[in-house]
Formats: sequence, C-alpha cells, structure tokens
Amino acid sequence: MFHKKFLFPLMLVFAFLTGGYLLLVQARVVAQGPAPAADAQGIVSSQADVAMLSAEMVSPPDNPAIAHVGFDEPQNDPNSIQGVAWRSLRVSGLAFRPRVSSVEYARSGGCLYQTAGSSIEVFNIHIDLPYGSMIQGLRLYYNDASNVNSTAWVTKYDLYGNIADEWAVSSNGNSGLGFTTTYFTDTVDYEAYSYVLNWRPNVTGTEMQLCGMRVFYTPPPLFGAFLPAVQRP
Repeated sequence: MFHKKFLFPLMLVFAFLTGGYLLLVQARVVAQGPAPAADAQGIVSSQADVAMLSAEMVSPPDNPAIAHVGFDEPQNDPNSIQGVAWRSLRVSGLAFRPRVSSVEYARSGGCLYQTAGSSIEVFNIHIDLPYGSMIQGLRLYYNDASNVNSTAWVTKYDLYGNIADEWAVSSNGNSGLGFTTTYFTDTVDYEAYSYVLNWRPNVTGTEMQLCGMRVFYTPPPLFGAFLPAVQRP
C-alpha cells in the first residue's frame, strides 16, 4: 500500500523535473530564434531607434557651437543620429591627480588647473568601463585661453606596465571653453590590459583648465554579457 508520507516528496520531484524541462526548452527556443537586426555599425535596430532609447541609455549631445575639431567623420559623431546609441563615461576635471608630488593644482568651478611644478607633467585617472565594451572615442573639455594647447590621451597598458597603445586629442586655439574629439575603436579587455586617462597642461595657470573628459563606448551585447551560451545540437 502506498503511504501518504511519500506523496509530498514525489510531488516535489515531479514539479522539479517538469519545471526544469520547460526551462530548458524555453532556453533552447530563445537560443535558436532569429538574431536581432543590426546596422553597419553593429547597433541593434531597436537600440538605434531614438524613440526607444531612454535618457539612461543615450549620451546627450554636446553643443557643436563650441566644438573646434573632431567632426571630420560626422557619421560617427555622438551628436548625429547614427551615434545616438553610444553611451559615455563622463569624468570631471576635478577627479584627475598629478603623477608626481612636485605638481600643485587648484580648481575653478568644476575645472582643474596647474599652479606650480613642471607643466609637462601628467595628470591621470583610471578608466572603468564594462568588460567587453567597444571604446569609440575620447572627448576633451577645456577652458583654453593660451596660445599653447594641452593634450589628453588614453593609454592602454599591458599587465607588465608596457604601453600597448595610445590615442590622443588636444585643446584648440585660445577661445576659452570648448571641446575636441578623437575617434578610435578598441575592445575593453581587463584580463590583458588596463586603461588610463591622461592630461598634460603644457601651461601653468588659469589660462589652461581641464574641465572634463568623455569616453564614448558601445556596451557589450546583452546576451553575451549576462547569459551562458546554449549550444545547438
């Protein structure tokens, strides 16, 4: 005779087995479904639709009236429709620190400027982007009233401190507030590299101020970042 005390454990086992099977079937269906359509730059069509993007997903455009250089590739610029799906990491100038103790600095609002020490010394800060992101470019924001330009760049180091690659952009002219942009692509790989933002003022005093930088990037694919791979039979 079947004892009632075995009924509940058997029901739990049955529910577990059937539920696991349904989840497995659902995962296989999702994995075998058609891939979302993407444009030439690899942006999924639903993400490229401006109407479907939230304020959190897109990088607000900058005022082109104060842009000096960097718009030679307008199809790739974040102010254009094709670039609207890019995200960005904004770093205030106040977050940067000199690499040597002999350099002194002060602030003006949200901008930073050097007050003492060699003007060719470097201020820097570490970049923290999602693993697997594609960096699209670097934008330098400045207040430049000097005839000498400051320089900003991204440095990619290997794990032994050797420079693997660098991408630079400079301030432009002496018209005051402005920004310049350099475009490049590189996939963030923290297993092999580290990434640093750098700024060299080349001028001591308030005539050259670092107001911030903006790293444009495309985040890694959602499924590749959060879900395990499901192999087709």
